[in-house]
Parts: sequence; C-alpha cells; structure tokens
Amino acid sequence: AGKRVRIGITGLLFDPEERISRRDFAIQDPALAARQVLEELRDKTDYRVVLTDMDIGRAISLAVVVPGIHLMVVSHNYEAVSEAQQIGDTLIVVPVNEGRAVGEVRVALAGAKPESEDRLVALDRTVPDDPALGELLRKAQAQLDGFLNKK
Repeated sequence: AGKRVRIGITGLLFDPEERISRRDFAIQDPALAARQVLEELRDKTDYRVVLTDMDIGRAISLAVVVPGIHLMVVSHNYEAVSEAQQIGDTLIVVPVNEGRAVGEVRVALAGAKPESEDRLVALDRTVPDDPALGELLRKAQAQLDGFLNKK
C-alpha cells in the first residue's frame, strides 16, 4: 500500500490593516508564529503546508527564515499569477484570485526529495456552475457579511 504520509496544514494571517480584533486573537510576528506552530508539527508530520494571505515578498522571506515549510499557498489578491517558486525546501504557489480558476498542486513524496507539479484550470463558461456549491457560497457570504457588520 505504500508508506503512510502525515501532512500538517496551518494558516498564517498577515494583517497590516489591523482588521482583526486584538481582544479576540493573539497577534504575533509571522515568522515567530510560524516557527512555533511548525515546531509543534515537526514530529507529528512528514510534510507541512502553510496557507497565508501575506504578499509574495513576505512569503518568500518567511520561506527563507523559517525552515520546515514544504508548501506555501499564498492567497494575496494578485491579478496575475506568478509561476510556482522553489525557495530552499519550500514550494510557493499563488492561485488565481476571485474564483476564476482552480489551482492544483500535485506532490510526489516517494523519492528522496518531494517533486511537484502545478496547474491552473480556468473556471470559464465551459465549466457549469454547481448549484450546491453556489448555495454554500451564498450562505458563507451571508455569514461573513453578518460578522463584518457586527464590528
């Protein structure tokens, strides 16, 4: 059946506009926070993924100063997608924003080093809307709007 692979996934929110309530969340330096979480994950996982909304420059800096990140998905609001970048042991990918495409990253862990390939599939008129997903998105947007309007 092959070797079982344990994958750890964590998120890192970069908040330069201070959108997050300081009463509800502890705010730390991104590199310090990432190091702490990755240290917790190190012995429990074989492959570690960080999801973040920081800009690509900060993401690259984070990959340089924080070892142990294998894949970083950067969701900062970019109009044009950059190619995947390998920074040390970290593969950084930037998906298309606003749901215009589905990004896929395939990682093969069988060799000595992980190998990856990525691609984008455009969500244009050739891809039919899914009614159930549309309803899920509508509900999520209503909840988000309700949360943001409470502030």
